[in-house]
Amino acid sequence: MAKPLPKATPELAKEVWESQRSPSARSVARALTLSGRPVHYVTVNRWRRQGWRAVQAEHPLDRARADLESMLALDSGNPLTSIDDLRGTQPKPDEHLTDAQLLRRAATEAACDLRLGCDVLMRRPEFIVTRMGDAAALIQALAKCLAAVTAGFAQAHDMAIAEGEHVEHKDNPLAALQAWGDEASAALCSWGDKTAR
Repeated sequence: MAKPLPKATPELAKEVWESQRSPSARSVARALTLSGRPVHYVTVNRWRRQGWRAVQAEHPLDRARADLESMLALDSGNPLTSIDDLRGTQPKPDEHLTDAQLLRRAATEAACDLRLGCDVLMRRPEFIVTRMGDAAALIQALAKCLAAVTAGFAQAHDMAIAEGEHVEHKDNPLAALQAWGDEASAALCSWGDKTAR
């Protein structure tokens, strides 16, 4: 089974609460956020009131990728189409990665998945006109995935610093994604110009 992506959990919040001299929801939330697991103090307080009961929430990257994957049948017509089918690869084992490295890998893979989802609109721009509702759902899934990728890279960066890892700023995966987004926007605009004639 794949190692879950790092996130704030009631169990971890309880451990932090019990380790602090004078704990408060704000101090626990601050400690978790500084360790690269962002959480609001209201959430910590709710977990404490509920007796630190475990939650079955997915990491936002996992949820965004699942939403995007559910939209891939739009292009293939096959409801069993998965991102791995389109990518032609199998998920890599988690080996012995730190939480920051695991999160960085997941965010990078989600960015690649985002590109695959955008490619659907690039190959089939007529969906915007002929299947407006489906295209809107795909665009919404793409937007959520982009937000999750950005947050994932930021969280991985914060975790790497918290873990004492040396962080290089020269390799920015979002720069390549932005360049591709500019290319995609230009292509969609040119398609719109052709259909308007």
